[in-house]
Amino acid sequence: MSDFSFQTLEELSAEFSRLKREKKLHPLAAERLATLLQDIWPDAYPKPEPGEMPAGRSDLAFYFPSGHYAVFEIFATLSQVPQDLRHLEQSNAQARIAILTDHVLDNGKIYKEYYRKKPRDPFPVLNLSEILVAEKETETKEKLKDYIDTAFAQDEEISEWTDHLASRLAELSLDDEGREDFGQNRFTSGVAWLDSRYVVIAAIPLNKVSCSPTNVLKAAKSMLELDKWYHSSTPDDPPPRYWPHTIFRVPTSRRSDQNALLWEDPDYGKTWGRSRLVIINRAEVIFVSSSAEFVTKLHDGTGVFLLAPILAECWKLSGVVAQLYHDIGHPGKAHLCVAMIGTKDTHLGGFARGYCEPCDPMYWSQVILAKHDWTCHASNLKFCDTIHMLGMEPKKQPQFVQGFAEAISLAYNHDTPRCFDKKTGLIPEHYLRN
Repeated sequence: MSDFSFQTLEELSAEFSRLKREKKLHPLAAERLATLLQDIWPDAYPKPEPGEMPAGRSDLAFYFPSGHYAVFEIFATLSQVPQDLRHLEQSNAQARIAILTDHVLDNGKIYKEYYRKKPRDPFPVLNLSEILVAEKETETKEKLKDYIDTAFAQDEEISEWTDHLASRLAELSLDDEGREDFGQNRFTSGVAWLDSRYVVIAAIPLNKVSCSPTNVLKAAKSMLELDKWYHSSTPDDPPPRYWPHTIFRVPTSRRSDQNALLWEDPDYGKTWGRSRLVIINRAEVIFVSSSAEFVTKLHDGTGVFLLAPILAECWKLSGVVAQLYHDIGHPGKAHLCVAMIGTKDTHLGGFARGYCEPCDPMYWSQVILAKHDWTCHASNLKFCDTIHMLGMEPKKQPQFVQGFAEAISLAYNHDTPRCFDKKTGLIPEHYLRN
């Protein structure tokens, strides 16, 4: 394994363009990084990350005897920043670290693009020079040890709830983005076998609810009774505790299932435009829909997932979940999961005013002339976040909406989430109307 390095940043700067042009920069940096890591952890070893990812593999994966591993992505080409970020986002590694091109090497272009596309919760960062310049070796090893030790310690703390989440998502068939039966279970039947593209939004309590299973369903039934449902508020009819709860459209037909209540559109499982809301007696809430409000197709059959409506529905459903938690006395923390099924080769639409939609010829002009690849390469997409449901403020867009928007947009190689109003930064109001 090579331990080659430059003696100074000036030496690296002089050779930087040539190394990029000759495509030697990434292999050189990966080899040098592996050498530094094995100096710190002699029993650990580098090898390719397991499993194919939609856009390729990470630049380096480093495995430890404990079973943990770290992945590193080298950001050196401006046009590759979305793909490189996607690699880190999709990795299951306990430690994920970005290696960014120094400001002095490219006038800060990579840094600016990285933080523009990952403004929230960026991955730990090292400069490329910290890997390749010998005089920085001691400091770099200290940083690597700190980053990786911290990540592994945090992983131990959250392993219990991640195991719980994984087991519940597995039961809902949402545990593997690549599986052909992704999202197909008894709660999504009627959509899964009729439509290849649909959306699932699931909320799973972080901790076991203290309310009895019978009382959970009783509270859900009472909350969603049509004569008690809050379609709108008036001066004489105060709104419920959680604002989005007032505008979520509840399917009208209710029936019982094993340990659950299901509300369905009357035509669920028969015609286009079906939605189902499921509340399980463990206070898990699932919404599934193939409605044209969330996914549609162009005249040539190209599939289009509609971003702002999906995010608006996620926000509105979170109000239902928050109200349920309030009514059963649950603290309110939940795993919120948005899954988009059948995304391969689809495009993203449903934007705020000012952005071209896939139905607009100008959109395709940009695709062809600027050679934009705005298709999704993954068969399915899944994004999860831990949300404090009871902490949401009425009529104030919660932070998780922004996080989901950024992650989904990244999967479609968009520079920015196009679902927010350019002036306010909010989802346009008409997407929040029922």
